[in-house]
Amino acid sequence: DTSLKILQTSNIPSGYGYTFLEVQIYDELGKCYLNLGDNEKAKEYFSKILQIRKNIKYNPKYEYDLAGAMAYLGLGRYYLNLENYDRALEHFNKGLGPLSNLKPEFFYEKISIDLYSILLRYKTAETHYKKGDIPQAKKEINEASKLIQSIPSDELYFIEKMQWFKDKKSLSEKISLLKNELEF
Repeated sequence: DTSLKILQTSNIPSGYGYTFLEVQIYDELGKCYLNLGDNEKAKEYFSKILQIRKNIKYNPKYEYDLAGAMAYLGLGRYYLNLENYDRALEHFNKGLGPLSNLKPEFFYEKISIDLYSILLRYKTAETHYKKGDIPQAKKEINEASKLIQSIPSDELYFIEKMQWFKDKKSLSEKISLLKNELEF
């Protein structure tokens, strides 16, 4: 059975957990389409995250802000691909802001906050580099490096495991699996 099907047949009250799972699926679909070069389709999925995150009811502060980080990272990558560096930086910064104020209660929350903080810092550095602002790019890389160095090795192991379907030939398979999840 798929995870959504299991979730839907459980006794969890409507709206609890499901919306964030949907956010994660949209995020993964957006990343797939970015990697395939279909920027407009990717933007559509990242924008959906911003539309539905207001419906999150379980652990709303954490999941709302993390959903925002996911969407803004994706939208920033979208604008980076279009070489619209100022809009990319705007979105990366929107994603970073709330993450710095989150206080994780659980291990998985800390992993997610750290992962998205690293990714947003790295993409911010890449954008500054492409703009020709090397000193700011170095500053962002240093911030990402400090964060990575502060993460315990067991957490780094989980972060690495979260990055699945790395090669392009498996992206169509991943898109199919994710769309099937949304149908349930």
